[in-house]
Amino acid sequence: MQRRRLYHRLNTATGRGLPGLFAKQLSGPSLLHLGIEAGWPVAQAGGRPCGEICLQARAELWLNSPRSFEVPLHARLSGARDISGDGVNYLLKKWLKTLRRDLLAGAVAGVAGPTFATCMTLLVAPAAMAQNWPARTIRFIAPFPPGGGTDLNARMIAPRLASALGQQVIVENRPGAGGMLGTEIVAKSPPDGYNMVIATIGPIAINPSLYSKMPYDPVKDLAPVTITGEVPNGLVVHPALPVKSIKELIALAKQRPRELNFGSSGNGAGDHLAGEMLNVMAGIRMTHVPYKGGAPAMVDLLAGNIQLIFATLATGIPYIKSGRVRALAMAAPTRFALLPDVPTVAEAGVPGFAVTNWAGIFVAAGTARPIIDRLNSEVVKALGAAEVKQKLLEMGLVASTNSPEQFAAFIQSETVKWAKVIKDANIRIE
Repeated sequence: MQRRRLYHRLNTATGRGLPGLFAKQLSGPSLLHLGIEAGWPVAQAGGRPCGEICLQARAELWLNSPRSFEVPLHARLSGARDISGDGVNYLLKKWLKTLRRDLLAGAVAGVAGPTFATCMTLLVAPAAMAQNWPARTIRFIAPFPPGGGTDLNARMIAPRLASALGQQVIVENRPGAGGMLGTEIVAKSPPDGYNMVIATIGPIAINPSLYSKMPYDPVKDLAPVTITGEVPNGLVVHPALPVKSIKELIALAKQRPRELNFGSSGNGAGDHLAGEMLNVMAGIRMTHVPYKGGAPAMVDLLAGNIQLIFATLATGIPYIKSGRVRALAMAAPTRFALLPDVPTVAEAGVPGFAVTNWAGIFVAAGTARPIIDRLNSEVVKALGAAEVKQKLLEMGLVASTNSPEQFAAFIQSETVKWAKVIKDANIRIE
């Protein structure tokens, strides 16, 4: 677990008591996270805090042991500093350090001292937390902009999940870094089931081999809940480009090396790798232009700023049907039901070409298994409904689900497969 600190901020210019938040993530065999809400009085003269500080804290601990327990803790800390912002921070850090030492030693003991009083109840263990989950709104991160396949999928799931759980499920778009930005937020969130992400093949199975360093580990920092299905990609071009087939595109690209620009939803995304695979397998050299999502890439394609993209059909179908873009082929190994006349890339002249994009739901590693199982059960029900499957299909998405174990095994196989592709193609992003 990475260390992270968020200290409260004090306004010493006022004469009123102020609330604050001190949170710290600690590494160790037992203690992983503490959250403390603190309140303190301030003196009337000069508005400086003074006197006795009272920490009314609710701590959430995740332990290796599955047993739940309750430990009331009464401790006193001494300190000679003023109760200023720096002083309070100093005392809180000292108190947490002592608490961590005692917990990891297997005992919670009082610390004698005449000045400050603390009162804290520790409620924990995954089993105990899961019994009361969910008790508040759940944040559902879509790591791409609105309008793309991932966003549409999340917004189809969210209201049905909210109805089943009895709490709001709010979709929040956090695009950037090919989906890694939003995925990182959940990977580094508390493992309490209140933050989840619908991540795609790129941030999970491709980027570990593409980047020399990532801000999170997809295996160690995330827990898979279920796959949500395929997000088919189709190779679409601007109608002004004088090609009507994959073979014609390859011939043009060979005549104009590096002049054709293909967009993607970001470095390491499935549509990026599809373009790079076409470069390698067809012996051409097109230039990659990354965007923050498929929707912005489509906007630039429509404007003629780029010549082609392997668009998710959720983004591309409306423009294919209206004639504003031309579909040449499907990246997947099979044709798409709503576009039966569009061949696969393999059928159209590049044998062996196949890129299957997918998405799935993840929570932070360490989340209680009962929470993961409940999420899995409700998402499976939502995506299994016939009307939901049909609506997603019409949007260009193919719904499917599996168990957390099946999803984990699938991710492992995908990671191995793409590691070989990236190595063989010598693709690297620093």
